[in-house]
Amino acid sequence: SNAVTVPASKTAATVPDLTKGQEYEFRIIAVNSAGPSAPSEPSDPVVCKKRYLAPKITTPLKDITIKAGQILHLDIDFIGEPPPEVVWTVGSRDLKTDSRTTVTSIGYHTIIHTVNTKRSDSGTYHILLRNSSGTDQGSFQVSVLDRPDPPGEPLVYEEITSSSVTLSWKPPKDNGGSEITGYVIEKRDLTHGGGWVPAVNWVSPVNTHATVPRLLEGTKY
Repeated sequence: SNAVTVPASKTAATVPDLTKGQEYEFRIIAVNSAGPSAPSEPSDPVVCKKRYLAPKITTPLKDITIKAGQILHLDIDFIGEPPPEVVWTVGSRDLKTDSRTTVTSIGYHTIIHTVNTKRSDSGTYHILLRNSSGTDQGSFQVSVLDRPDPPGEPLVYEEITSSSVTLSWKPPKDNGGSEITGYVIEKRDLTHGGGWVPAVNWVSPVNTHATVPRLLEGTKY
């Protein structure tokens, strides 16, 4: 059916009563006293929507925790007319495509894909959308967990007896992104030979000192 009738003196028109979000094509028919022409080639498809719309992030932003070496994949949808510019930052640095990370923003969709994640990928991820109608932004936390650093040096002998040694140490500089749950002490007999074996199976994480019992007098450890 005809969408609108246009006077011959005009070559532009507005088509009313369309449905928001619906995709349409249009074509033109010329009419004279002999009747209508064949239709023109159809227009490119177009979705009925606001021409100017401030950006808005539509995907909920949630904190993410993964283990080092896993893939970080972020998939964010948004709206805005004209399509907004997307700016990603992590902390104070811009997030851009590099050897491990791909940042893609097309239309109303932005994706971050990072392989072989490291502790350094942890931080506050911030997305900013902007166009001529306004801005929108949001943040979330990414935590990449890894094994902790070794306990801090120096390892100090606080007390030595004929059958025990009391040791103290400093916590790791980096806990790997997760609270330390305990320490294990190993020993090695240098007098009689042998490898490292458990000496104290568990030390509370609130302590950075412990006594190693059941040692042999005169033995070097």
